[in-house]
Amino acid sequence: MVKRPEARPVIPVAPRESLSGSARKALARTDWTKLDAMTDGDIARQIASNPDAAPDMAPSIDVRAIRRATGMTQAQFATAFEFSVRTVQEWERGVKRPSGPALTLLRALEADPEGFRRALAAAPMASLDASIERGVRDMASGRVRNASDVLDRLEAKFAASVTGKR
Repeated sequence: MVKRPEARPVIPVAPRESLSGSARKALARTDWTKLDAMTDGDIARQIASNPDAAPDMAPSIDVRAIRRATGMTQAQFATAFEFSVRTVQEWERGVKRPSGPALTLLRALEADPEGFRRALAAAPMASLDASIERGVRDMASGRVRNASDVLDRLEAKFAASVTGKR
């Protein structure tokens, strides 16, 4: 084992006997204190200056620019696309990267922010919410005795909003 400062956990290294002579020499020359003191920025600069380092293959996406193109605040953006505000903030700061369906949605949004704005404006949710509230009131007042009647009305209203037919 190679001795390291006590502040950090010891990383197990292969027994000295199994290392080549050049590996043993390299470990002996390693300044662990200096290595532990490196910041993420220092590491990034070293990687960038090393022509043999593998490039980061993940394409970058500017979530802040995408959000701003929609004209929404972080909270509005998070609500509209069902992200948490913290996630949007972390993406914008570069602490985390979107992946999977979120990345796909963001790429589509990046390609056509105006189209997404129109789609959100045409979304049937607001009228459905009002219909649900009306249905609950109707059931509470006794005007509608059967919950399936309310569900049938909601289903018809949703179908009409999706197809554009009344």
